[in-house]
Amino acid sequence: MAELTGMQSQLTFSFKAKRSNRTHTVLSQVQSNAAVPKSRATAILSSPVASRSASLSAKGAYGGLARLHSANYKSTRGAKNFKVNAGLIADDADAIYDTKLSDLELIPFINEKGRVMPGVVTRSATVFAVFDENEDIQYIGFSKDIRNTLRALLGRKPDVCHSFKVLDMVQVDQKKMLNLRQNWIKEVGSPPGLKKENAMAWQKPVKCKNRAEAEAKADQLRELLKARGLIEDFPPDVTLLDKGEFDIAPSQAQTDEQLDAEEAMRERIANNTREIKMNVQDKEVVFTIFFRDEVKTNGGYMYDVNVLIDEKETSHRVIVGDIWPEAVGISSQQVVERCFAFLLNMRAKIGRRTEGLLASNQFPINYFAMSEVLQWYPEFQDMFDQPCPGGFWRFDKNHTYNVEAAADTNTGGIPLLGPEDSYDYDSDTPVDLSEAA
Repeated sequence: MAELTGMQSQLTFSFKAKRSNRTHTVLSQVQSNAAVPKSRATAILSSPVASRSASLSAKGAYGGLARLHSANYKSTRGAKNFKVNAGLIADDADAIYDTKLSDLELIPFINEKGRVMPGVVTRSATVFAVFDENEDIQYIGFSKDIRNTLRALLGRKPDVCHSFKVLDMVQVDQKKMLNLRQNWIKEVGSPPGLKKENAMAWQKPVKCKNRAEAEAKADQLRELLKARGLIEDFPPDVTLLDKGEFDIAPSQAQTDEQLDAEEAMRERIANNTREIKMNVQDKEVVFTIFFRDEVKTNGGYMYDVNVLIDEKETSHRVIVGDIWPEAVGISSQQVVERCFAFLLNMRAKIGRRTEGLLASNQFPINYFAMSEVLQWYPEFQDMFDQPCPGGFWRFDKNHTYNVEAAADTNTGGIPLLGPEDSYDYDSDTPVDLSEAA
C-alpha cells in the first residue's frame, strides 16, 4: 500500500492509494446529565434545537458551596445539540467520585452522523464503561483522550462495542478513580474485559501474522462498521502494519466542527485525485495524480500537482496556457494528465526530481510550461488527436554578439548589444566592429 501525501493546511492528510481500492487517510462538552450525580449537583442545560431546558436540584450535603465553571462545552446527543454551561467544581471535589453508573446516559458508539463522538472533550481524564448490543457491560476503563480510546476499542472489539457511558473528571485522583471503578463493578458486576485472560484484547493492538493479514483485517472492519452506519474516516495505524499488528489510527479531530472541516478537505482531495492508465508509445503507464492547487492566470492556469508512481511521490508545478485546451480539444487538467503520462514513460531518461542549477540538457521536470515539453520532445504531439499550439518563443542563436565597447561610435563607449554585422550610424554600409578600439 503506497502512501501519497496530500493537502497540507491546518489539517494534514495522507491518503493511501491502491489501484483497485483507495482509502483516504490522508482528522465539547460535558454530557448533559452525566457529568455529576443528580443528587449532588446543579446544572443548567439548554437545547437550541429542541428548546429543552432542565434544572437539576442539588439535594443533600455537597460538602461545600458548588459553583459553575465558566467553560462552555458542546455535545452531541443523538440528533440534538446541547450546550452545557456547567462543569461543576466544588470545595469538596470528592462528590464526583460518588457517581453511580446508573446515573449516566447510555450513548451509542456510532451516532446519527456516523461518527464516534463521546459528547465530552477530556479535560483531565474520564472513566467510562462499554456495553454490548444487549446493554450488558463489557469493560470499564480510564482515558485521557476518550474519543480516540473509543475509536480504538471499536476497532479491536467491534462485536461487543455498541454503547458506552462516560464520566468526565475535572480533577484527577488515581486512587479515587480506581475506587469509582470498583463501585461500578459492585453495582453491575465485573465485566468480561477486566478478566486477566481478556484484558490484552481490549488494551493492545490486534496481533496478526503479517502486514497482509493486518490490511485484510482493516478492510473487513471497514465493511462491518460501514454496515453499522459509520461514516467518519477509520484508517488503520500504518506504523503498525509492518509489524503485523492492527489498530485504528488516532484522529486529530475532537469536535463535530473539526470533523466537518476534515471531511470537506478529504472530499476535495478525492475529487481532485485521478487514477491514470494510458498507453504511451506501446507501453501502459499507470500512476496517480493529485491536483493540489489550481490558480487562474492571465493566460491560462498554473497547477501544483503530486504524482505517485512506483511507490514514489513527487511534486510539480505546471503552467498551461489557454491556447492548449482550445487547440487540442480537451480540458487543461487532461492536458496535464497526458503530459505526465508522456514524461513518466521516459522517467528513466529524464528523472523525476530536479534541484538547484540545471544542466543545459536537463528537462525542468518540477517546474515547467506545457510548451516546453513540445520544444524538448516533438513526439509529445502524438499524445493528442489535434495539432498542438505553435508560435511559442524559441531563443535560437543566429548571431555572435559583440561584447566590447566601441568607443569611436555614436554610442559614446557603451557596449553594442547588436550582432557584429550591425550598420554604422553614419553610413548605410555594414562595418566590422570587431576591429574597433
